[in-house]
Amino acid sequence: MPLKLPDAPDAALTLVRANAPLLLRAMGFDIRPGHSFNVARPYPLYTFAIEAVLGDSPLQSAWLAAWEYLVVNGQSIAGLAEVAATDAERNPQLAFATLHPASYAENITARIVFAQQLPEVASPQSWELRILRVPSLTALAVWLRHDNGHIVLPIETIPEGVPVEETTWKGNNVITSEVQLASLLRPIAYYRLNSHDDG
Repeated sequence: MPLKLPDAPDAALTLVRANAPLLLRAMGFDIRPGHSFNVARPYPLYTFAIEAVLGDSPLQSAWLAAWEYLVVNGQSIAGLAEVAATDAERNPQLAFATLHPASYAENITARIVFAQQLPEVASPQSWELRILRVPSLTALAVWLRHDNGHIVLPIETIPEGVPVEETTWKGNNVITSEVQLASLLRPIAYYRLNSHDDG
């Protein structure tokens, strides 16, 4: 079954179309006045505080932080435009944040393609597609959600400053519960929190 995407505010797309051309030209793309680059339907990006993984339900505390738009120029992925959504659940305040490079966009889209091939996703259940990013843990993932469950697919990164042997966030993991998610991220959280306390 196709993955669901919630509707973003119209103003978010307006911000992308107003701000992305200058950044695309700075990245070397031939974006001329009046030239229409393509923008795909956005992914909602969620985050949570580092302390959330000290419990067993980190996704329950996640909040909508941004909308991410895949930007395509011709046949090439140009990048991923991000529109920040401050206090988005109650009083949306949107602001253009950045244009991530093509490599960032390609890593996410590759993981989404993988997600669509999972047997669970092929079931009649309807899964909502989200991106999960927790900067304090250097964690980035594709997050699939429905009323009775979650699937989280890490996009492999090694947190800065964390010894490799302490890193439990692996790109080949398929995480199917919040308890599992918390247990994988908890060692990184402890390392970060203890390093902060020592400093």
